[in-house]
Amino acid sequence: DSAACTSAAADSAMGDWSILDWAKASGTGMIGHAALLAATPWVADRLQPGSSLVKMGVDGILSTGVVASVGRDASRNLAVTNVALVTSYAGLGLLMNAYERHTGRAVPRSIGWLLVATGLVGALVNPRSSFWLLLPQGALIVHRAWADDEVEGKPAPTGSAAARLT
Repeated sequence: DSAACTSAAADSAMGDWSILDWAKASGTGMIGHAALLAATPWVADRLQPGSSLVKMGVDGILSTGVVASVGRDASRNLAVTNVALVTSYAGLGLLMNAYERHTGRAVPRSIGWLLVATGLVGALVNPRSSFWLLLPQGALIVHRAWADDEVEGKPAPTGSAAARLT
């Protein structure tokens, strides 16, 4: 019975968001990043046909039948990796938005630091990638979590780096 009440309360909280609330939510940037990752191969191929390895991989998978069609082909492996990344980013964005709606709190700062670290390493290794987009997204999450702590009267984090990440 209490589970039904909790579920009903969560559904109610999720349904009360306006378009502006959705736009300001932490996860919306991740969903936008996922959309950009999904669209980029097709836009690149339109601008310069044959230039998108991901699109060539998807075309190759579809033309030979989906089951066991990847093998060792680099473009097909890249296409599968891109689909997994798009799905992961979109899922993380939806989860972050649901967390904020359900709890009324900012996403934990550890998620923000993880995004900053991933964006920094990814951008250094591959500067022409969209990893750069994770830096402002992660920084925004860290900022919101600290602002949330200030509103609740929690002291600012001090001490070791590990203490600041939680």
